[in-house]
Amino acid sequence: MKRLTAILLSLVLLMALAVPGVAETAKIELTLSHWGSTADAEVYQARVDLFNAQSDTIHVTINYIPEDYATKITSMMSSGTAPDVMVVAEEANSFAYRGQLLPLNDYLSEAGIDLVASVGQACVDAYSYDGSIYGIADRAGCSVLYYNKDLFDAANVAYPTIDWTRDDFLAAAQALTEESDSADKVWGYVQEDWWPYWMSWIYGGGGCVVDEEGNIAVNSPENVASLTFMRDLVGEYGVTPTRSQLASIGTGATASSLFASGKAAMYCTGAWGIASFKDVEGLNWDMAPLWDKAAPAFGSAICISSSTPYPDEAFEVAKFMTSVDAQSMIAQACEDVPANLEVLNSDDFLKAAWSDREINMNVFVDSVDITFAPPTTPEWASWTAVWGELLDPIYDGEGDPAAILEEIQAQMQQVRDDL
Repeated sequence: MKRLTAILLSLVLLMALAVPGVAETAKIELTLSHWGSTADAEVYQARVDLFNAQSDTIHVTINYIPEDYATKITSMMSSGTAPDVMVVAEEANSFAYRGQLLPLNDYLSEAGIDLVASVGQACVDAYSYDGSIYGIADRAGCSVLYYNKDLFDAANVAYPTIDWTRDDFLAAAQALTEESDSADKVWGYVQEDWWPYWMSWIYGGGGCVVDEEGNIAVNSPENVASLTFMRDLVGEYGVTPTRSQLASIGTGATASSLFASGKAAMYCTGAWGIASFKDVEGLNWDMAPLWDKAAPAFGSAICISSSTPYPDEAFEVAKFMTSVDAQSMIAQACEDVPANLEVLNSDDFLKAAWSDREINMNVFVDSVDITFAPPTTPEWASWTAVWGELLDPIYDGEGDPAAILEEIQAQMQQVRDDL
């Protein structure tokens, strides 16, 4: 009888093992969405693979959206098909305003995470709205100045430093610009029209877009002076090409390609410029902090959908993705600047194995104290569209900065009133 009982118990156990969910608990399935290049996709996948390998209860599947990310995520939010976890940039506050993101303050407190100590105040402010934190900074960094060392040497101009002033920048740009009408001429500086670049001029000149009370403060003497300087770089000083001059250089010519080809001595962009320039043959470049000591923070954060049925598990994913182990993978792959300050100050980032020569990776550490969070309020997308449209004359060395700022102020206020 005892033997028969043992056999029956063994059969029951075998049957249980054969039925999913009876002898072992199935893992909770979560999705994580992100955008970016194929190189970005590889790093996100490697980080998620590491999480999956270490988790006994959660499995994460990536939803990679390489194009029109913000539009598609917004649509998914509205249709109730949002991913559990998502990478979000400047749109975070817009989503938070609509109640589509999970506030993380309690989760961070219970986990004992001091986010300011972990990623810095600017990276906390960038993903906070109305007193709550809605994202943990993942990729960070700011705009820095890339410069061509050979061109500086040939013109006998000292390399830029954090002690540079706006006047120092202009003097260098003038000395580095060739007096020529040739399509192959060297320009002192080349710029783009993305928001971090005009905003760095605004804040570097002592102005702002929104004041400490949250009021729109665009039409100020400080901002008029900064826009006048931007305009005069093109029109009066001639150290920066107009958009038509840039187009005349060749089909598809961009600020980045001009710098890469040695036709521009200085160019501002983010850490992704490293991957663009590090393997360009004959390009001897390095990086320095922005001369105005005002670098706009940009990057992305790991956020959680407020509609996820598994908020606790989603936070475990967010916590891991922003941990030292996962952030080190960003640094080791030369993907971007890791938001985690411990990794930012580590040899994984500062003495990266991928570099075959000395590069001033400390520029991102040196820039932490001069980095500011852009005013990513719920009106953000509409506001930056207003600036993008009305600043067109400035990039061609034309227009009345005071009149342009007056119109920007009016249109920004109208967007706010209509919200």
